[in-house]
Amino acid sequence: MSTVEAQFKELNSSIQASDYDKTVQIADKILSANQNDVEAFQCKVVALIQNGDYPAALKAIETKPEGFQFEKAYVLYRLKDFEGSLKVLTQISDKSERVLHLEGQVHHRLEQHDRALDIFKTLIEKHNVKSSEMKTNLAAAHAAGGITRKTLLEFISANRGEDSHDFSFNVACACISVGNFSDAEKFLIRAEETCKATQSEEDLNDELAGILCQRGYLQQLGGQTDLASQTYQTVLKNKPSDEAVAAVAENNLVAAKKEQSSLFDSHKKLKHAFNLDHKLNTQQKRIIGYNRALVSLLMNKAEECREQIKACEAQFADEPRFALLNSALLFKEKKFEESQKVLEEFSKRHPDSGTDLELYLVQLQLNSGKTQEAVQVLEGINKKNPKQATVAALASIHMQMNDLNAAADVLTRYAESLLSQKSVADDTDQQRVLREIGNFLVQHHRYKEAARVWEGLFKSTNDIQALGHLVISLSHFDQKSAEQYGNRLGAIKVEDEEVVDAETLENLAAPRLSVKQAETPAEGSQQTKEKKKKKKKKLLPKNLNKAIDKERWLPLRERSYYKRKKGQKASMSHGASQGAAEKPGAQPVKATTQPVKVAQPPPPQLKGKGKRKK
Repeated sequence: MSTVEAQFKELNSSIQASDYDKTVQIADKILSANQNDVEAFQCKVVALIQNGDYPAALKAIETKPEGFQFEKAYVLYRLKDFEGSLKVLTQISDKSERVLHLEGQVHHRLEQHDRALDIFKTLIEKHNVKSSEMKTNLAAAHAAGGITRKTLLEFISANRGEDSHDFSFNVACACISVGNFSDAEKFLIRAEETCKATQSEEDLNDELAGILCQRGYLQQLGGQTDLASQTYQTVLKNKPSDEAVAAVAENNLVAAKKEQSSLFDSHKKLKHAFNLDHKLNTQQKRIIGYNRALVSLLMNKAEECREQIKACEAQFADEPRFALLNSALLFKEKKFEESQKVLEEFSKRHPDSGTDLELYLVQLQLNSGKTQEAVQVLEGINKKNPKQATVAALASIHMQMNDLNAAADVLTRYAESLLSQKSVADDTDQQRVLREIGNFLVQHHRYKEAARVWEGLFKSTNDIQALGHLVISLSHFDQKSAEQYGNRLGAIKVEDEEVVDAETLENLAAPRLSVKQAETPAEGSQQTKEKKKKKKKKLLPKNLNKAIDKERWLPLRERSYYKRKKGQKASMSHGASQGAAEKPGAQPVKATTQPVKVAQPPPPQLKGKGKRKK
C-alpha cells in the first residue's frame, strides 16, 4: 500500500470518527505532497466548517476559488456576510437543491421574505423536497413575511403530520403575526412538550429559550404581566447561548414592568440588548432602540436620549416613533415651538406616517392656540381614513368655534361614507353612530341632511324608527315625500273597531296619570284596617284677641296697672345708687308704645401682654 493510499484511509477513518482536527492535519499532509489534490482540499474545508472555524475555511477557499463557490457562500452565510453570500450564489449557474436551499436562507436573513418563500415553494413543488427542515423553513418564511389567516390555516392543514418542535414554534409565530393567539398558545405548548421529549439536558435550555420567550409575550398581550415577567426572568436565568433571544427577553421584561422605580435596571438591560444589534433583525433593533431612548427620557437623561434618537433616526429614517420621542424631549425642555416643528417637518416628508403622529401634532397645536392648523390636520386625517374619534373631535372643535355649518358638513360626510359600506346592515355600532348624527342634525334644524341620513339608514336596515324620523325630517321641507314615506308606516289599529271622528278626538280631555288605589279588604277578612292617626289640635295662646297693651315696653313695676305685693315698699328711684333722690323739677317719664333704643356697650379694648409680677 502506498503512502498516499494509507493517508486517505486514515483520512476516511478520522471523518467517520468525527475527529475533524485530525482530518485537517492529514489533509494538510496530503496537500503538502500534492497541492492539486481536490479531494483532500475538499475534506479539509468541510472539516474546518464542521469545527466552526469559518475564518480559516474562508482563507483556504480563497486560495482555490474555482469549484468551491457553494462552500464559500455557506462560510460567508455563517460569518453573517449575507450580501457577500448572495453575490456568490448568483454566480452559480447550476441551481441544485442545496444551492436553492442556501439562497432561500440568505434571502430570509436579509428579510426578503417574499423571495425566500418563493424559493422554498419551488423546492417543495418542483424538486419534491418535503423534509422536516424544509417545512420548518417554509413556516418561518410565512411567519416573517406576513401571511393571511386563510393561507395559514391551509398551510397548517396541509402539514398536520409534522410534529418537530422547530416547525411548531414557527407556526406559533405565524399565528401571532395574524392575531390568532389561541392557536399560537397551542402550538407553543406542543413545541415545548416535543422539545422536552427529544432534546438532551445540555441542549434543552437553549431550545426552550425561544419558546418560553414567545409564551411570555402571549402572557403579556393577555394582561398577565406578572406571569410574563416571571417567564422572561426564567429565560434570562438559564443564560441562553442565543444572544438574540436574551436581548428580546430583556427588552420585553422592561416593557412588562408597570412601575418606574427600577429605571436604572431597565436602562442597563436595554443597553446590553442594544449592543447585540448584529444578532437582531430590523424590527427587533427598532423596538429595542425606541425603548432605550424612552427609558433615557423618563430618567431625565436629555443628552443621552437625544444621541440615541439621532442614531436611531439615521438607521430608521421613516420611523415616526423617533420623531414623537424627539418632540416629547423638546416639549419637556419647554421648547414648544421646536417640538411642534419637528412633527410638522416629519409629516411633510412622510405623508403616510400614520395618525398617531398627526394626532399628537393636533394636541400641540390646540395647546398653543393654533385652532385653524389643528382643524386642517384633522381634516387631512378624515380624508385619508375617517374614524369615529377623529370625526367627533373635528365636529367638537367646529362647535366650539360656533361654526355649526362646518360641524354638520363633517358629520354628514362621515354618515355618507358609512352608508356606502355594505356592513351597515349588520354592524350595530355603525347604526348607532348614524342615529346620533341624525338626531344631531335634527336638533340643529338641518333637516335636509338629516333626511338623507335617515333615508340611508332605513334603506339599509328597514328600521321602522328610522322611517319615522325620516317622515319628521321630510315634513319640514318636502310634504309630498313625507306623505309617501308616511304611508309605509301603516294604519293605526282601533280596538273593537270603534270609529272615532276628529271632533270627538279634539273634545277628549287630556289623559292624566292615574294613581292605582289600594283594594279595601272585604268584610270578614283577616286583614286589619290601618287606624288613621289623629292630628293634634294646635294650642293657641290664651286671650288671643285681647287688646294690645300699650305699656308693654315698660318694666312691669313702672306700668300704671302694677300693684305691689303686700309688704313691698315703694322705691323712690329705680336703677340709681343708694341715697340718690330725684332732682327737683324733673318730669316723670311718660309711657309710650315706641320701642326703646338700647345703647350698645363699647367694644373691649385690647390689652398688651404685661410681665407677671413676682
